[in-house]
Amino acid sequence: MTIETSPQIDIIRGDGVTINFTFTDDDDLAVDLTGKTLFFTAKPDLSDDTDDSEAVIEKSTSVHTNAAGGLSQLILTAADTQDLEPGFYFWDCQLKGAATDPTSTIYGKLRVWADITRRTT
Repeated sequence: MTIETSPQIDIIRGDGVTINFTFTDDDDLAVDLTGKTLFFTAKPDLSDDTDDSEAVIEKSTSVHTNAAGGLSQLILTAADTQDLEPGFYFWDCQLKGAATDPTSTIYGKLRVWADITRRTT
């Protein structure tokens, strides 16, 4: 399953999902992701914690689908989502280059649906 980036991401607990991101600037031109790391964080509420200690998902990648074209993707595995309680979470993405400060690029809500089937054998 692949989800194009939108303010709300819907997933089913225990399922893996690929989230595609397209980064453009104010002129709608691709942001070059070469040498940048994408950080994805999801939390149960908007908090002031400084160390992400309340995060339920923390993922990052420096390998992009098409760095020069501003395309990246993040893969959440079944293990990343299996212990999440159904409900709403808040997420954001930050880009960070070697010589730049982190920049929040997109954020939204993550809805986790309860899985119905738990058995796999």
